[in-house]
Amino acid sequence: MKKPKIREDTVREACLIAGFLSCCAGIWMVFPPAALIIGGALLIWIGQPAKKQGRGS
Repeated sequence: MKKPKIREDTVREACLIAGFLSCCAGIWMVFPPAALIIGGALLIWIGQPAKKQGRGS
């Protein structure tokens, strides 16, 4: 059986998402509608493509 290749970027992104989810869970315990708004905004932010390096900057 082949061992899957897991890159450092993949681990970093998984930890980032886990942190966002735990933050949203904590907000949910205080005020559920705020957790939905903040969680949705974070998911949109994560889903955006990476910015490319511009020339001459």
